[in-house]
Amino acid sequence: MRRAARVLGAATVLIGLLVQPAMAGQPARERFVDSGEFDIDCGTFLLHETYTDVVRVSERMVGDVIHIQVHHRFSGEITGPDGGVLIDRSSFTNFVTITADGERDRQVGIVYRYVVPGLGLVAHDAGIIEFDALTGDVLRISGPHDVWDTGLEALICPLFE
Repeated sequence: MRRAARVLGAATVLIGLLVQPAMAGQPARERFVDSGEFDIDCGTFLLHETYTDVVRVSERMVGDVIHIQVHHRFSGEITGPDGGVLIDRSSFTNFVTITADGERDRQVGIVYRYVVPGLGLVAHDAGIIEFDALTGDVLRISGPHDVWDTGLEALICPLFE
């Protein structure tokens, strides 16, 4: 869910950067790499994730409607206090549509994919989730969504206990 919030934040910032070229009739495109690290609080211990997210954004305006596509190729590694590792890889696209009536975001692809080396896939979110970007209300969902349904901490913290 942190990733969804980061995606919406990035899309909102990029609207300001990209909307003028798109209004002039040219599709606007941008590519950047976001990397960093953060901790995941499991109550009695912390997990630490380092990540790199290669992001491609394209934006166009059709009439009064703004269409934004934000494609992510995410690669992360979560490390536990005992040195255990969880690989976090995903590839997905956010399709954001902004109209006078509001903003919708549709995530398509593999938003989360957690693999334990030597064990294999332990959880993933794949398919489609569409929601009202302003209220967060889910409008449509299809496919398995382990993280969305369970919550990040509730899903991965027990893997490190």
